[in-house]
Amino acid sequence: MLLNPSVGISSREKELELTTRLDYYTLEHRLTIFGDIMVDQDLIKNFIWESTKETFETMIFLPVEKADGQDNSATSASLICTITFTGQIQGTFSILCGLEGVEKIARAMLMIEGDDPMEVPDICDAFGELTNMVIGGIKIRMNDTTPDIQISIPSVTKGLEIQPILSKGMARIDVTAKADGQAMKMAMMYKSQS
Repeated sequence: MLLNPSVGISSREKELELTTRLDYYTLEHRLTIFGDIMVDQDLIKNFIWESTKETFETMIFLPVEKADGQDNSATSASLICTITFTGQIQGTFSILCGLEGVEKIARAMLMIEGDDPMEVPDICDAFGELTNMVIGGIKIRMNDTTPDIQISIPSVTKGLEIQPILSKGMARIDVTAKADGQAMKMAMMYKSQS
């Protein structure tokens, strides 16, 4: 969440160049400052979790729980769905999950019963829609302070041991979860547009 940059910042900190990225830790929140934009990472992390939980409760009907602190790295065939966003801050939002987990999510989302295998394109379409719904919920929650966020269409990639990569000058927020026992990792990477 973007905060008023003049609140709680010393005059020395105000003198820093606009392109400098700094991480600050307060008693309650971790803040990342990109020049004159301050982002409350703990609040955004909470937005990611709230949106994920809401999406699973209202659209997918599978139990989802936080798994912070657990290594949810996929070591087998995995899918990663990425959506880019622009506005006052810009970056990417990704969800990473093993192929088996994504198929389970897709079956629940599309209300498909039985053991017949799903086609990979159908699984990818459902995964893209899941990611779109989660970032849509994040966008709504951030709207009070960053109303100008625009999002792209989802892009799904299949591979082995894939991970979202952090680009230079970007901050990253990770949220790990288990959806019906299947490991899932959400990652938001962002920077100031200026």
